[in-house]
Amino acid sequence: MFAYQQDGRFFAQTARGLAELASAELAELGARDIEDGGGGLYFSADAAGLYRVNYCSRLVSRVLAPLAEFPCPAEQTLYDSAQAIEWERILSPDRTFAVFASVADSVITHAHYAALRVKDAIADYFRAKNMFANMDRESQAGHFMPFEKLKKLSEVLFAVKEDMHLLFKRLIDPAMLR
Repeated sequence: MFAYQQDGRFFAQTARGLAELASAELAELGARDIEDGGGGLYFSADAAGLYRVNYCSRLVSRVLAPLAEFPCPAEQTLYDSAQAIEWERILSPDRTFAVFASVADSVITHAHYAALRVKDAIADYFRAKNMFANMDRESQAGHFMPFEKLKKLSEVLFAVKEDMHLLFKRLIDPAMLR
């Protein structure tokens, strides 16, 4: 079970300077327990509230669902913790994926390095299971694996956004949207 499934917490990305307005908008749309998270807002919501936020928010650019959170004092911890996630529940080894990272207040100071370590962990995870994983940073097709933040020197937030999907983990065929 992923972190968002356990606690119903999500992360809404917002532009700088809009956190206060976005917080009020999230509350109007049914979000609860709204907290500033630097670059966005953490919030809780049931399924109906999450749909409202995704479809009706004007100030939130994207809603991310945390897959795992763990202390991350060093890059090896990042790699080990990323490799411990059950990636086959999210990714298909025959699809491409990309990893994007942003780091803030972290011992890991280079975003591309953090993304590379997460990408390596995912690829090694699939290789260990005799599966194959592709990594294509520039592709607009397939799954994108944004690695969101190393928060306050020790926390990691993983999130997935499927291309052409408006909601995280929406259970419809992307081909239907074309």
